[in-house]
Amino acid sequence: MMTYNKKSGSVLLIAGLTLVGLLILAGPATAAEINPVRFELPNGLTVLVVEQPALPIVQIHALVKAGSAQDPPAKAGLANLAGNLLDEGTAHRSSIQIAEQIEFVGGMLATKPGEDFTTAAARVLRKDTDLGFDLLADILLYPAFPEKELRRVKSQLLGEMQSEKDDPGTIAAKAFNQLIFEGHPYRWPVNGTEETVAKLTRKDVQTFHKQEYLPNRTILTIVGDITIEQARALTAKYFGAWKRGTVPPRAVNAPKPIDKPTARLIEKDLTQATIMLGHLGISRMNPDY
Repeated sequence: MMTYNKKSGSVLLIAGLTLVGLLILAGPATAAEINPVRFELPNGLTVLVVEQPALPIVQIHALVKAGSAQDPPAKAGLANLAGNLLDEGTAHRSSIQIAEQIEFVGGMLATKPGEDFTTAAARVLRKDTDLGFDLLADILLYPAFPEKELRRVKSQLLGEMQSEKDDPGTIAAKAFNQLIFEGHPYRWPVNGTEETVAKLTRKDVQTFHKQEYLPNRTILTIVGDITIEQARALTAKYFGAWKRGTVPPRAVNAPKPIDKPTARLIEKDLTQATIMLGHLGISRMNPDY
């Protein structure tokens, strides 16, 4: 993306088939060798463990294949809403209790929905490892999605969308994705639209969680001052009751091909213009990726 100053502002989007330029900033970085121990629970949960005893800290990170790409077409933003509500109350704890328990031990508990998956993570000191596992499992397996919290989070999301209308970069990115990913779930922003989010209900969120939050669609990584044996025992204790499920098959169309350069101009009363230019890339499964 490039920006430049001019008297009359606008947002210009160009989608095409050719790559205009390539900027090489640095050579490939050399990553430290990481050899996680991998095992799987009977319910299909994949677990990766890396022992790092240098610091008395344990990080537990869950990646669930439940992102905006799994949103029903008329309910864009559903995965994002569900992900943001995970730590807003469970069958065993209120949102205040969750916040107080993790803050009392100086830990971290966070969720982040995305296009293809939602992550939930806990970071605690070694002495609080049990609590970290307990809280993370609680918000993933037993979220209550209280109506009061749902209304509050929806209101926040709608307010953010209203604010985004004043951000030319966000406007450009949303319009650009609709050009590039026509006919594909990626065309909608992760947080959905004002029209779709306003209509989402608690039942929608509950149904989505039941269908999409499954152990056989989740990868759990555990890194820190913990042994493999401890990780196995704690994972079985807190995630072993998570029931495997079957997800109905989905038919996701490929984005509509772009056979010629396409431009879209969005007029805004600004002193700066935002220009976005690009095209679809190759698949991660492509050997040239």
